[in-house]
Amino acid sequence: MAIMALSNQNKIFDPVRRIWVVATPEEKVRQMLIAHMISPLGYPKELMAVEVYLKECERRVDIVCYGRGKSSLFPLLIIECKQKKIDELTMQQVLGYNYHVQAHFIAIANHEEIRVRYGDKMINYLPHYHELLRAIEPS
Repeated sequence: MAIMALSNQNKIFDPVRRIWVVATPEEKVRQMLIAHMISPLGYPKELMAVEVYLKECERRVDIVCYGRGKSSLFPLLIIECKQKKIDELTMQQVLGYNYHVQAHFIAIANHEEIRVRYGDKMINYLPHYHELLRAIEPS
């Protein structure tokens, strides 16, 4: 994770947006997670979006990962990153976002843990990109 000091402001490089951003505690969580998602978990950075604006609720989703269908992209996973402890309020927040996004999977993460709604259960790790795609394929 590349961090630089610029005008007394620490900056961190976002490989998805291809820009330097202020390295706030929440941004550090987001960028560490993105780096882990790209390698070793195989999430294609070209199919990821950061701080996606939802005009319906005037909010931003931290990370949206897309899957590629036969003719279009679809929202596969949304992730809300927090600097604080993960709680029920955070889960309600990401569920509210997903009402508009309609991703197959949702997750919440901080610097210590990640929780992913995987089917009917919550798991404490982020599956590989291809595992999520296989999970939604019809049998």
